[in-house]
Amino acid sequence: MNPLARPFFRYRWLLLVVLAGLLGTAAPAMGQNPRLAASADSLRLLQEEAHPPVLVPVVAPTDTLVYIGACPNAGPRARIMAIIFVGNAKTKERILRAELNIREGDTLALADLPARLEANRRRVYNLQLFHAVLVQATCGGSGQVTILFSVQERWYVLPTPIFSIADPNFKRWLDRPGAERWQRLDYGLHLTHTNFR
Repeated sequence: MNPLARPFFRYRWLLLVVLAGLLGTAAPAMGQNPRLAASADSLRLLQEEAHPPVLVPVVAPTDTLVYIGACPNAGPRARIMAIIFVGNAKTKERILRAELNIREGDTLALADLPARLEANRRRVYNLQLFHAVLVQATCGGSGQVTILFSVQERWYVLPTPIFSIADPNFKRWLDRPGAERWQRLDYGLHLTHTNFR
């Protein structure tokens, strides 16, 4: 089974945060940011314990849902080999690809990659078709990047209850005898279907 075809692990970032909190903040090994240093320490421990490779979260000025794996042999630029969408059972992939401003085969500067991925994540999320959109980028050999968009679709069929009285006002309905009163009720269910194909 292709590892890129597997569903995105939702709680991988939570494991990193918990491990970073348990290990405490070490001396910054990756710059001045202690969050990155704690994250690097937890990644090192996971790799020593022979866990599968874990992605490093990108620390931006605001919280982000973009994860980029290490690119050891990449130069200053990377080529996008594939863009994969996971979790879109109802939404067609062509709708999602139309929102992106990056395409397969584009060459990007690695320094610009986190910002571009975050901008595209927000563009897909702003379609208002998904509860969550996560982006994961993995580097292959010779600076090739595969981008995985993991989406969680909303519930598209929304039921709305209908309950009303058939009389002109509540007082007239209340004055009716018991059995006749219940025959003068209108009730039902209205279904609203969004994202209809």
